[in-house]
Amino acid sequence: MGIFDDMLDAAFASDIGESASYTPAGGQAASITVIPRRGDELESFSGTRIKTSERAVFDIRKSELAAPAEGDAIVHAGLDWVIKYVTTKDDNRLIWVIECIPGA
Repeated sequence: MGIFDDMLDAAFASDIGESASYTPAGGQAASITVIPRRGDELESFSGTRIKTSERAVFDIRKSELAAPAEGDAIVHAGLDWVIKYVTTKDDNRLIWVIECIPGA
């Protein structure tokens, strides 16, 4: 998959990739690169958009993070997040999509 890996590396190394920290439950923190995506759920009500939840969604390369799990922590842009859901994004399964809620 060399060309796909090279393309992903370029995307994560570009301006859209941002530094973060990942800590597995009971483990040591490690630096990772994430691509944050809008995680707020918005609903319309009488022409007004209402934020219905606080959450964050991060894309993370599998080559950088082997096995994220619910309850693990991510710190991004000075905010603490707790992983609630992990899935893959692409057919080649090279990217994790990690949904988080605010940490304590």
